[in-house]
Amino acid sequence: MSDTLHQDALMRQEHAVHIGVLQEQMRSVMASLADQKKVNEAQSKQLTEILEKLSEARGGWRTLMLLGGAAASFGGVATWAAQHLTMK
Repeated sequence: MSDTLHQDALMRQEHAVHIGVLQEQMRSVMASLADQKKVNEAQSKQLTEILEKLSEARGGWRTLMLLGGAAASFGGVATWAAQHLTMK
């Protein structure tokens, strides 16, 4: 019977060690998860800033394209007029 009690005590001790190891691993995983959440929040903030900048740039590009199109049209009309209309 003493041998059975000794084996039972050893098993309990092994279980306690395994539980301790698992608890430490869980703490490590939770710390990593908290770090990852911070990184995700920082990346979300940066992405929002980038999207705002792109939104601002989109308006600028539209204006430049409008001005470029108007200048090209005016140049085309002026060239046509210079070639086809003569002053007498």
